[in-house]
Amino acid sequence: MFETILGLPAHVLVVHAAVVLTPLLVLVALGYAVVPPFRRVSGWAVVGLALVAPAVVYVARESGKAFRSRLQTRDRFPAQLAAKVTRHENYSTWLFYLIIALAVVSLLLVLVARTYRRRIEPPRSDGPGAASAPAPRKGGVLPVLQAILGLLVIGLAVASAYYIFKTGDSGARMTWEGQ
Repeated sequence: MFETILGLPAHVLVVHAAVVLTPLLVLVALGYAVVPPFRRVSGWAVVGLALVAPAVVYVARESGKAFRSRLQTRDRFPAQLAAKVTRHENYSTWLFYLIIALAVVSLLLVLVARTYRRRIEPPRSDGPGAASAPAPRKGGVLPVLQAILGLLVIGLAVASAYYIFKTGDSGARMTWEGQ
């Protein structure tokens, strides 16, 4: 299923989506966690990238496995290359788990931040009964949870960025060094 697209190895085509969307998730999630004013305009971007980036990394990994199998069956897989591909695959495994964790924590942060914002925003003054609306509540567990999730996003984003680099670098070196 993940072997070829229009006769070309799917991995070399799909990996470009992972190279673009995964760092985008890292950057947008970091911005969302660190810059609260950025949250109003970036929430949907975080949600969309958190849903798409892990899927793209999964497809890139699976297409890479299919590509490896294809090379192994054609006797184009010397031991030196096998070690490099295994290292590249190990980096991609770490990346996959980290990007899933980043996506989940980012989605939770968006949910908590939106819930908290709704609680602290003053009620609208238009409409009947607006004057008798309860005062907004500040404090409680939501700001603490928001801070914890923000710190988790920062840590996971940094770790994900490292493995994005290591995975991409190891794959590019195999390609450009003629292996």
